[in-house]
Amino acid sequence: MQESSKQNYLHGAAIMAAGVVVIKILGAIYKIPLGNILGDEGYGYFSVAYNIYNVFLTMATAGMPVALSRMISEADTLGRPMQARKIFRVAWLTFATIGLILGLVMFLFPTELAGMLNNVLADAQARVQPPTDKGRRLKIYYMTQTGVKPPCFVVFCNSKELFHFSYQRYLENQIRAVFGLEGTPIRMVIRQKGEQE
Repeated sequence: MQESSKQNYLHGAAIMAAGVVVIKILGAIYKIPLGNILGDEGYGYFSVAYNIYNVFLTMATAGMPVALSRMISEADTLGRPMQARKIFRVAWLTFATIGLILGLVMFLFPTELAGMLNNVLADAQARVQPPTDKGRRLKIYYMTQTGVKPPCFVVFCNSKELFHFSYQRYLENQIRAVFGLEGTPIRMVIRQKGEQE
Protein backbone atom coordinates (compact mmCIF):
# COMPACT_ATOMS: atom_id res chain seq x y z
CA MET A 1 0.00 0.00 0.00
CA GLN A 2 2.82 2.39 0.95
CA GLU A 3 4.63 1.71 -2.35
CA SER A 4 1.44 2.24 -4.38
CA SER A 5 0.74 5.58 -2.65
CA LYS A 6 4.30 6.73 -3.24
CA GLN A 7 4.10 5.72 -6.90
CA ASN A 8 0.80 7.60 -7.39
CA TYR A 9 2.30 10.71 -5.78
CA LEU A 10 5.36 10.58 -8.06
CA HIS A 11 3.13 9.96 -11.06
CA GLY A 12 0.99 13.01 -10.19
CA ALA A 13 4.06 15.18 -9.61
CA ALA A 14 5.54 14.11 -12.96
CA ILE A 15 2.29 14.99 -14.75
CA MET A 16 2.20 18.44 -13.09
CA ALA A 17 5.86 19.09 -14.00
CA ALA A 18 5.21 18.05 -17.61
CA GLY A 19 2.21 20.39 -17.67
CA VAL A 20 4.34 23.33 -16.55
CA VAL A 21 6.92 22.57 -19.26
CA VAL A 22 4.21 22.40 -21.94
CA ILE A 23 2.72 25.72 -20.74
CA LYS A 24 6.14 27.43 -20.91
CA ILE A 25 6.74 26.10 -24.43
CA LEU A 26 3.31 27.26 -25.60
CA GLY A 27 3.98 30.67 -24.06
CA ALA A 28 7.25 31.00 -25.96
CA ILE A 29 5.62 29.85 -29.21
CA TYR A 30 3.21 32.79 -29.23
CA LYS A 31 5.20 35.48 -27.37
CA ILE A 32 8.34 35.44 -29.53
CA PRO A 33 6.56 35.88 -32.89
CA LEU A 34 4.10 38.31 -31.29
CA GLY A 35 7.00 40.51 -30.16
CA ASN A 36 8.43 40.46 -33.69
CA ILE A 37 5.07 41.26 -35.29
CA LEU A 38 4.04 44.06 -32.91
CA GLY A 39 7.43 45.71 -32.52
CA ASP A 40 8.61 47.41 -29.34
CA GLU A 41 5.74 49.85 -29.01
CA GLY A 42 2.99 47.32 -29.68
CA TYR A 43 4.60 44.76 -27.43
CA GLY A 44 4.82 47.42 -24.71
CA TYR A 45 1.06 47.90 -24.88
CA PHE A 46 0.59 44.13 -24.86
CA SER A 47 2.86 43.78 -21.81
CA VAL A 48 0.89 46.35 -19.82
CA ALA A 49 -2.39 44.58 -20.61
CA TYR A 50 -0.87 41.14 -20.02
CA ASN A 51 0.40 42.15 -16.58
CA ILE A 52 -3.11 43.20 -15.58
CA TYR A 53 -4.51 39.97 -17.05
CA ASN A 54 -1.90 37.96 -15.16
CA VAL A 55 -3.09 39.44 -11.85
CA PHE A 56 -6.65 38.36 -12.69
CA LEU A 57 -5.44 34.93 -13.80
CA THR A 58 -3.54 34.43 -10.55
CA MET A 59 -6.58 35.48 -8.53
CA ALA A 60 -8.76 33.08 -10.51
CA THR A 61 -6.48 30.05 -10.37
CA ALA A 62 -4.47 30.37 -7.14
CA GLY A 63 -4.39 26.91 -5.57
CA MET A 64 -7.17 25.56 -7.77
CA PRO A 65 -5.02 23.46 -10.13
CA VAL A 66 -3.34 21.69 -7.20
CA ALA A 67 -6.68 20.97 -5.51
CA LEU A 68 -8.16 19.85 -8.82
CA SER A 69 -5.29 17.49 -9.62
CA ARG A 70 -5.47 16.03 -6.14
CA MET A 71 -9.22 15.41 -6.40
CA ILE A 72 -8.90 13.80 -9.83
CA SER A 73 -5.96 11.62 -8.81
CA GLU A 74 -7.82 10.55 -5.64
CA ALA A 75 -10.89 9.55 -7.68
CA ASP A 76 -8.64 7.74 -10.16
CA THR A 77 -6.80 5.90 -7.37
CA LEU A 78 -10.10 4.80 -5.81
CA GLY A 79 -11.19 3.42 -9.19
CA ARG A 80 -13.88 6.02 -9.90
CA PRO A 81 -13.23 7.20 -13.47
CA MET A 82 -16.73 8.71 -13.84
CA GLN A 83 -16.16 10.89 -10.77
CA ALA A 84 -12.77 12.01 -12.13
CA ARG A 85 -14.40 13.01 -15.46
CA LYS A 86 -17.18 14.85 -13.63
CA ILE A 87 -14.63 16.79 -11.53
CA PHE A 88 -12.73 17.70 -14.69
CA ARG A 89 -15.90 18.91 -16.50
CA VAL A 90 -17.01 21.05 -13.54
CA ALA A 91 -13.50 22.52 -13.17
CA TRP A 92 -13.30 23.26 -16.90
CA LEU A 93 -16.66 25.03 -16.81
CA THR A 94 -15.59 27.00 -13.71
CA PHE A 95 -12.29 28.13 -15.25
CA ALA A 96 -14.00 29.04 -18.54
CA THR A 97 -16.60 31.11 -16.69
CA ILE A 98 -13.99 32.90 -14.57
CA GLY A 99 -11.90 33.58 -17.69
CA LEU A 100 -14.92 34.95 -19.54
CA ILE A 101 -15.90 37.22 -16.64
CA LEU A 102 -12.38 38.59 -16.14
CA GLY A 103 -11.95 38.99 -19.91
CA LEU A 104 -15.14 41.07 -19.98
CA VAL A 105 -13.83 43.17 -17.08
CA MET A 106 -10.67 43.89 -19.09
CA PHE A 107 -12.71 44.67 -22.21
CA LEU A 108 -15.26 46.89 -20.47
CA PHE A 109 -12.94 48.79 -18.11
CA PRO A 110 -9.62 49.33 -19.96
CA THR A 111 -9.33 52.95 -18.85
CA GLU A 112 -9.64 52.10 -15.17
CA LEU A 113 -7.14 49.25 -15.49
CA ALA A 114 -4.68 51.41 -17.43
CA GLY A 115 -5.06 53.95 -14.61
CA MET A 116 -3.00 51.61 -12.43
CA LEU A 117 0.13 52.90 -14.18
CA ASN A 118 -1.01 56.44 -13.59
CA ASN A 119 -1.49 55.67 -9.89
CA VAL A 120 2.31 55.36 -9.72
CA LEU A 121 2.55 58.75 -11.40
CA ALA A 122 -0.01 60.33 -9.05
CA ASP A 123 1.74 58.87 -6.01
CA ALA A 124 5.12 60.20 -7.18
CA GLN A 125 3.63 63.67 -7.76
CA ALA A 126 2.05 63.66 -4.32
CA ARG A 127 5.45 62.94 -2.72
CA VAL A 128 7.39 65.52 -4.74
CA GLN A 129 5.46 68.33 -6.39
CA PRO A 130 6.23 69.00 -10.07
CA PRO A 131 8.51 72.01 -10.65
CA THR A 132 7.32 75.56 -11.26
CA ASP A 133 8.86 78.42 -13.22
CA LYS A 134 7.71 82.05 -12.98
CA GLY A 135 4.38 81.05 -11.47
CA ARG A 136 3.70 78.26 -13.99
CA ARG A 137 3.51 74.72 -12.63
CA LEU A 138 4.23 71.58 -14.61
CA LYS A 139 1.05 69.56 -15.04
CA ILE A 140 1.44 65.91 -15.95
CA TYR A 141 -1.75 64.57 -17.49
CA TYR A 142 -0.93 60.90 -17.88
CA MET A 143 1.77 58.39 -18.73
CA THR A 144 1.70 55.29 -20.91
CA GLN A 145 4.19 52.51 -21.56
CA THR A 146 5.12 52.18 -25.22
CA GLY A 147 8.15 49.88 -25.23
CA VAL A 148 9.86 47.11 -23.30
CA LYS A 149 13.44 46.85 -24.61
CA PRO A 150 14.29 49.15 -22.84
CA PRO A 151 11.11 50.06 -20.96
CA CYS A 152 9.83 53.23 -22.61
CA PHE A 153 7.25 55.57 -21.12
CA VAL A 154 5.59 58.53 -22.80
CA VAL A 155 4.57 61.32 -20.42
CA PHE A 156 2.00 63.89 -21.56
CA CYS A 157 2.25 67.30 -19.90
CA ASN A 158 1.36 70.97 -20.33
CA SER A 159 4.91 72.20 -21.06
CA LYS A 160 8.12 70.43 -22.06
CA GLU A 161 10.17 73.40 -20.85
CA LEU A 162 8.83 73.01 -17.30
CA PHE A 163 9.73 69.30 -17.25
CA HIS A 164 13.19 69.61 -15.68
CA PHE A 165 15.59 66.68 -16.19
CA SER A 166 15.91 66.21 -12.41
CA TYR A 167 12.15 65.62 -12.11
CA GLN A 168 12.35 63.20 -15.03
CA ARG A 169 15.09 61.26 -13.19
CA TYR A 170 12.92 61.26 -10.06
CA LEU A 171 9.97 59.74 -11.98
CA GLU A 172 12.21 57.16 -13.62
CA ASN A 173 13.51 56.11 -10.19
CA GLN A 174 9.94 55.86 -8.85
CA ILE A 175 9.00 53.60 -11.77
CA ARG A 176 12.09 51.47 -11.15
CA ALA A 177 11.22 51.10 -7.47
CA VAL A 178 7.54 50.24 -7.97
CA PHE A 179 7.93 47.82 -10.88
CA GLY A 180 11.20 46.20 -9.76
CA LEU A 181 13.34 47.65 -12.55
CA GLU A 182 16.38 48.53 -10.44
CA GLY A 183 19.44 48.69 -12.66
CA THR A 184 17.33 48.76 -15.84
CA PRO A 185 17.68 51.73 -18.19
CA ILE A 186 14.37 53.50 -18.70
CA ARG A 187 13.57 55.70 -21.68
CA MET A 188 11.15 58.52 -20.98
CA VAL A 189 9.67 60.61 -23.78
CA ILE A 190 8.07 63.93 -22.82
CA ARG A 191 5.19 65.14 -24.99
CA GLN A 192 3.45 68.45 -24.69
CA LYS A 193 -0.35 68.56 -24.97
CA GLY A 194 -1.34 68.79 -28.63
CA GLU A 195 2.12 67.78 -29.88
CA GLN A 196 2.24 65.24 -32.70
CA GLU A 197 4.59 62.22 -32.64
